[in-house]
Amino acid sequence: MLFFLTGHDTKTPGGLPIEDGISWYLRSDYFKNWPSTWFYSYTSPDEVMLGSDLKQNLYCHLLCGLVQRDEVTRIGSTFASGMVRVIMVLEDSWKELCSNIRSGHLSEWITDSGCRNAVSMVLGGQPRPKLSDEIESICSQKSWNV
Repeated sequence: MLFFLTGHDTKTPGGLPIEDGISWYLRSDYFKNWPSTWFYSYTSPDEVMLGSDLKQNLYCHLLCGLVQRDEVTRIGSTFASGMVRVIMVLEDSWKELCSNIRSGHLSEWITDSGCRNAVSMVLGGQPRPKLSDEIESICSQKSWNV
């Protein structure tokens, strides 16, 4: 299950701090100490779920999910708009995601050190050309309509 978070630094135009409904829970000691064998396990490391940059988080969530696609059983978001945002990032970034998977290395623009280190562990520096080709074949289709 994936959750997409806004970070601690997100503010309204008037300067008020904001955070989505699930962020407080994912940052709580209750969640952090919850055994992964309970109910759900996650393809994204905690550092991705708790990162402070939404663009980097979404990209890294997608990358982790694609690399571990055989383990993904569901994708979740508190609001439908979160899922729409994820699809838009996938549409815009699938070539770069495939490049990261093909090389086994994360793009340089991912600068959040915790997120970068955790996702690099998922990638393991291991090139996956076959997986990259499969994803590229699907995403390069003329239409994504079902």
